[in-house]
Amino acid sequence: MARRRPLLVALAAMVACLAAACTPSQYEFESNKRLGVHLKVPKDWQEVPQDALFPLYEQNTKQGSPEAYRILKQVVWEKAWDSSAEPSVAHFVLGSADAPVVRVMVRSLLEEERKLVSAEYVSNLAVGSYSQDLQGFKELLRNPGTSELVSADFIPLQDEQLSPDGYFGVRQLFEARNAEDESLYAVAFIGLVDVQRTRLYTLTMHCNRRCFLANEKQFSEVLDSFTVRKPLT
Repeated sequence: MARRRPLLVALAAMVACLAAACTPSQYEFESNKRLGVHLKVPKDWQEVPQDALFPLYEQNTKQGSPEAYRILKQVVWEKAWDSSAEPSVAHFVLGSADAPVVRVMVRSLLEEERKLVSAEYVSNLAVGSYSQDLQGFKELLRNPGTSELVSADFIPLQDEQLSPDGYFGVRQLFEARNAEDESLYAVAFIGLVDVQRTRLYTLTMHCNRRCFLANEKQFSEVLDSFTVRKPLT
């Protein structure tokens, strides 16, 4: 019997391995090899057509503006997914999603941006789109755990500088207070720029705080999967 034990252990390990291999993945991979962008998203999330996203470039002015269209013209590639049972482009406006949404975009930097872009510049993109109180957010980053967090408009959870080969940028996770009902809203953001300062690569994922707590693992899976590598030539 003793001599059969190693064989039984090996067979059990083989069965476990085969079972794992046969388990279908809950995620599907999305990539643009020409741009070197890769990520994965849950299979049951619905992709929103790119042309349906155009109104998002007008949300601040409620109408088309020269600046919005300048940026829109620089978009090289864009994808978005909504996990809601009733997907809508409106859910991609920060503060509006009750279920996770994710949007990834690659765009050429404007000439004036190339002169200014830095890790701090990229860090300000997500927070700046939610509020102009960038300095207050940075102060909370410098002094976490202070009493101001109790009523803070921004609660920083992660702020990390990234430096993958050939790129620089940030990964952020923060909660922002929704001005309409004072509830907290979770926003995750990754922004990268190539060292030549020609393109901006971003991933933004968000939903309300209750949704974030229920889907924290999915947030991590999607964020961890987002990579930018040297494009294929």
